[in-house]
Amino acid sequence: IRWVGILLISALFILPAASARNISENMREYTLYTLIFSLFSGILGLVVSYLVNIATGPSIVMIAAVIFFGTYIYGKK
Repeated sequence: IRWVGILLISALFILPAASARNISENMREYTLYTLIFSLFSGILGLVVSYLVNIATGPSIVMIAAVIFFGTYIYGKK
């Protein structure tokens, strides 16, 4: 259980920053996108976990992962 918690915490730190890195052009955009992605995934993850009655941490990480893959695909264009 401890390792799962460590993986979740690491994903909560890394995924929003990696998503922002995919689409930002300078440091200001990088910081702004990281903040936006973090807030969006956190709030939406809380709402989804409340409505579906699942654990909060994994739902936030799954939403952050969806954002990451979306920015990865968008950044390739």
